[in-house]
Amino acid sequence: MKDSARLFEFQAVNEDTVKRMFAAFDPKASITYILPLMKGMSTSNYAVRTEGGNKYVLRIYPDNNDHMRTETTAYQYAKARIRTPEIFFFDDSKQIVPFSYLIMVFIEGSTLGDFIAGNEGCPDYVMHRIGSSLALLHQTEYPHMALLDEHLQIAEQLEPFASQYYTLLNGLAGTHIQASTKEK
Repeated sequence: MKDSARLFEFQAVNEDTVKRMFAAFDPKASITYILPLMKGMSTSNYAVRTEGGNKYVLRIYPDNNDHMRTETTAYQYAKARIRTPEIFFFDDSKQIVPFSYLIMVFIEGSTLGDFIAGNEGCPDYVMHRIGSSLALLHQTEYPHMALLDEHLQIAEQLEPFASQYYTLLNGLAGTHIQASTKEK
């Protein structure tokens, strides 16, 4: 998979649109800096700095994969168990712009993908920390594989995990990997 591969088109917004989106969160905010963060695969993200030096992520959700409410609920659920980025504001009314978006704290650092590429792999201690955090998050058991709604309740039951391999590899996910990888 190429670094530039995206599942959903990047939503380009201009400075005026970003200011209107932020005004719903903080009408007094004076934006001094807007930078597109192109590494995402589905959401469109921007680093935004305000006059006071605060730095935020503006995350815009694609219309055909709008999971903002589910993601926001998942962060709230996770916050009781692990450190999570603080979400300051979210809007799915589509009154300001025709898509859902949220504003959250910007955390300085590199992505996990960049860390792995820079270290030619992932050290065991990092994998252990990730696994420990995931174990804390997955304390809730569901009777079967399912998609969850914004309240983390079952919204749609999924096919058994083993058959998902074939569905995913022959669907949208499979279009993003090479045929030899799918075969393996």
